[in-house]
Amino acid sequence: MLKRGFVVLCVSIFIAAIGAGMIAPILPLYAKDLGASGFLLGIIFSGFFISMAICNPFIGRLSDRIGKKILITSGFGFGSLIVLMYVWASNPTELIIIRFLHGIAIAMILPVIMAYIGELCPIGQEGSYMGVYSMMLFLGMSAGPIVGGIIVDARGMHFAFYSFTVTLFIAFIATLFLLPSRPKVSVSNISKYPIKDILSSAPLKGLFVFNFTLAIAQSGLLVFLPLLARDKELSITEIGILASSFIFFGGILQAPFGWIANRYNRVKLVISGTIIIAIGLACLPLATGFYTLLILGGMLGAAAALASPAANALTVEHSREIGMGVVMGFLNMFTNLGMILGPVAAGIVMDQINLSFAFYLYSLLFFIGASFFYYFMKDLQNSRQQRVDVGL
Repeated sequence: MLKRGFVVLCVSIFIAAIGAGMIAPILPLYAKDLGASGFLLGIIFSGFFISMAICNPFIGRLSDRIGKKILITSGFGFGSLIVLMYVWASNPTELIIIRFLHGIAIAMILPVIMAYIGELCPIGQEGSYMGVYSMMLFLGMSAGPIVGGIIVDARGMHFAFYSFTVTLFIAFIATLFLLPSRPKVSVSNISKYPIKDILSSAPLKGLFVFNFTLAIAQSGLLVFLPLLARDKELSITEIGILASSFIFFGGILQAPFGWIANRYNRVKLVISGTIIIAIGLACLPLATGFYTLLILGGMLGAAAALASPAANALTVEHSREIGMGVVMGFLNMFTNLGMILGPVAAGIVMDQINLSFAFYLYSLLFFIGASFFYYFMKDLQNSRQQRVDVGL
């Protein structure tokens, strides 16, 4: 039964991620066609993550109280209805409202799925389970733009939104009828861990910092890497391939690096991946052409895949007694804050100094993030060295 639940969730998130990837490249164009200015484009982009950041901790705690299946299924169903509203939008204001509602639906899905998987995975196998889940999510997102491009060229933008609705509805049906219910966590158990205690946990602080800095880099690459590539006179096709390389390599390597996270020191894996990302970000402005940028993009994706399953495994490990849902909710909240603040900070640096310096800023943030992560996790690393380093 547990294996079936994991398979259902992985297949569902893969299908839904394809739909999300379909509309990601066309949404700015769609908003422009509705009359959105540059400022409103930023609000439309940020509104989605703002609503997720607000809702994630509350929805995570709620999932520990009432169960996870009902929220996952409701999120897919609610999301399928919200996506239909994109087609009916007639101005940027309506689009902002729709994006905000869409963020609420996704907040009912992503952290709760991670919590569900965290509950069902056996102790010691957290890296493999979270790695496979992340791989399915990334691969769906990387396939989505290709499928969406074909659909838009053949049938128009509205058909891409209809297709996204179908993918979410398929995930809704799959989770409604095939996903096993998980045992509820008692309210008395959750009440022993108020929010201030969760935020004061040293290991969780380190994990929140890691997810915050990783989200900053991911959002920055999505927004500013195409600008850097254009300055280096790359074609639109080359820019598209470059953007996909980070997602693809970051996705396909999640599962094998998750297996590694079960057998080697997870703290060291996270720090190693973080430092490699920092070095890669600093090298991007120095790249001389398409192939150099492509190699760096692949390296950044591989480094993210090295660190993420280990970090997710550590999160599961530290959430078992606190409440899987509430911790995953806070984890996703910090991810969303990074997605919101990253482009804003880099945009200010780009306007005041230059585009290259924005990537140096990202690199510096990752070195700082690695230092904070090590500081919060050093006691855990020392106390669990012998158990985690099996096979070294």
